[in-house]
Amino acid sequence: MSYGADYEAISRQSVRMVDAILKGTKPADIPIEEAESFELAVNTDTAEKISVGIPASFMTNVKHVYPEE
Repeated sequence: MSYGADYEAISRQSVRMVDAILKGTKPADIPIEEAESFELAVNTDTAEKISVGIPASFMTNVKHVYPEE
């Protein structure tokens, strides 16, 4: 299981910053941004192999399930 930043959202943030720079904004004038969106991923094969049960109610919050079903 992992919980981390949504890289698609980070890419959109980066594109906004690059766009501002290309339009003349100085990089020093662009505020630092943190990731705002996070994702939960679960590897069901590994969980099964180590005898970890994952409740269905928990799985409703999972964005990525591996292996892909």
